[in-house]
Amino acid sequence: MAIYRSSYLYYTGTARLYTVPSIVESATITYSMSGGGGGGGGDDSPGLGGTGSVAGYINGSFNVAGGDLLKVIVGGGGGPGGGGSGFAGGSNGQSWQGFEGGRGGRSGPSGSSGSGGGGGGATVILLTRVGQGEIIEAVAAGGGGGGGGGHTGDVAGKSAVNFPVPGRINGSARNGQMGADHNGDGGGGGGGGGGLNAGLGGDPISGDVGGNAGNQGISSGNNYFQRTEINQVNAGYAGGVVFDSADLTKQTSVIGYRGSPQIVTQAPNHYRSTNSSYNAFLNAHGVWSKEEVRVGRGGVDLRDVNPYNFTWVVNFPVSSNYLFQAAWDNAGRISVDGVTMVERFTGDDSGTFQNTTEAIRFVTAGNRNVNMYADNYGGPGSIGCVITGLPIPAAVQTGTFGMPGGARNTGGSSGFAFLDMKATLKKGVRVKVGGAWTTAKEIHVKLSGVWKKTTQVWVKINGVWKPAFIRGDDSLSFDFSSTSTGFGGPGLERGDASGGGGGGGGCKIICTKLHELGYLSDNIYEADEKFGEWLRTNDPYAYYGYVKWASVVVDWMDKDGPQCMFWIRDKQKRNDAQRAMAISWARRIATPWAQHMAFLMGVEKEDNKAGRLIMKTGMWISRMIGKYTKTTEPTKSPVLGYVMWATFGVFWLLAGVK
Repeated sequence: MAIYRSSYLYYTGTARLYTVPSIVESATITYSMSGGGGGGGGDDSPGLGGTGSVAGYINGSFNVAGGDLLKVIVGGGGGPGGGGSGFAGGSNGQSWQGFEGGRGGRSGPSGSSGSGGGGGGATVILLTRVGQGEIIEAVAAGGGGGGGGGHTGDVAGKSAVNFPVPGRINGSARNGQMGADHNGDGGGGGGGGGGLNAGLGGDPISGDVGGNAGNQGISSGNNYFQRTEINQVNAGYAGGVVFDSADLTKQTSVIGYRGSPQIVTQAPNHYRSTNSSYNAFLNAHGVWSKEEVRVGRGGVDLRDVNPYNFTWVVNFPVSSNYLFQAAWDNAGRISVDGVTMVERFTGDDSGTFQNTTEAIRFVTAGNRNVNMYADNYGGPGSIGCVITGLPIPAAVQTGTFGMPGGARNTGGSSGFAFLDMKATLKKGVRVKVGGAWTTAKEIHVKLSGVWKKTTQVWVKINGVWKPAFIRGDDSLSFDFSSTSTGFGGPGLERGDASGGGGGGGGCKIICTKLHELGYLSDNIYEADEKFGEWLRTNDPYAYYGYVKWASVVVDWMDKDGPQCMFWIRDKQKRNDAQRAMAISWARRIATPWAQHMAFLMGVEKEDNKAGRLIMKTGMWISRMIGKYTKTTEPTKSPVLGYVMWATFGVFWLLAGVK
């Protein structure tokens, strides 16, 4: 008996772990995955940054057995470059240690130009078997970063998609090479993408012009197939509906017994379900099911099935994005191979069946189990689902299936990993042989003097007969846990830069201090660090603006910073008073903020409403500061100190929201 399980993994800044249960006799895991796209190069008038490269995409398969440890690391997208003299390059896309992208090169220290985008991190599958150690099963490389724009002459940074796939190999290294810094008015080179063999970083062109792009890394894997569609004309996929729940009730003419035509439905126990309260979508596609229930003496009654829970096999013709549309009376979900695509559980309210829920999800080609689940809270029930394939333009494809690189000033998209497991489970009964318990796969009994193999053994437990064989059933899971151990940290900036690579964002600077003082737990602090890395890559203005104002608060907590309490004449007492106030306010404000970030990273199960409001306001303020400052160095100006008091006053009020 074969059991099928699927899991879709996206970038979380952690490694994902799965231990194959001992009940598994053998299993084949097929995968399709992409690394992180390269970040776009930065621009600053008049220079324009180049586009980041698409990531490598591969699919393939490998075998596992009970007890094997599967480790999947999804690569992050490279960070965007920025504009300004000596501006730091885009952050490297994160991955497992040794498979990260390279940082983009700095822009020149004079004039105005752009820095290079960071290379994307590779997506990696590792397998550990007892006695064999850890081996690499598959690597989907990260894309190279785009070059930064220059200040004079040829001002355009070079676009990474102009390079062939795979790109130039960075020796035998797996970490993408850093993009080179520029020494004049020119743009920095883009970082190389991580891979089994990593991509080279881009160099600045001689003269004050745009930098070269970094190169995509090299993909590889077990029984893998790699798409290299750059500069190839593809006929494209026209798209179209692959599943419509209304078709379940459509009548079809067939030739029946002795050639007589018959009218049958696709699913005989299904009927169309409409209602004046439903929206147009649910009325057009809504269905429900009835089952026969015997009543009285030979009587048969038809009753609605609730909850509705049916699975259909749907053929997805290509590995691509699909549009999922669904509506329910009253609540439900649509899943593919056990992975939720869309869902809505809002209680017994009319808005449920007057709205259509939509989402675009990636699905690997092949026959997939599409489950439709709906729960009705009273009255007629209905569920409608339409799945539509999105067209792929008939044009030159630039890594169609790899995650895209970022446009100029934009970070690359993070990678993904989709895994299917087809498992055969052990079957037998446990017997003790030679003092050790083992699984007997065949049981023989003697019938009429002849030994015969049984197909089933039954035992009586608490008065109930039950099968003794270990059988495959729905108890087999394919759920991954997370760990930050071994996940790559931020890359260093290259050359004679004035410091290492930036740290996290979020409220990391303040939270780091609170954590040192014992006011913040380890798990929330670690989640905050991961959110900070994501923020630095995807919203650099917010990150650098946050660093600017948060540094003032940390200085106060260290008995330093702007001297604002002028009425306290003794400086030591003044610093003590400012420190006490800063710690008190930071605890009230940063704690709910950190809890909200931990919720976003999946560490906390419940969101913090006050933290959500503080983050929304704080990110807006940080972006404004980040757009109009070119440095993250703190200031000692008392004017900024008073501005911070006013800002903290707003946050203090928001922290009281329940």
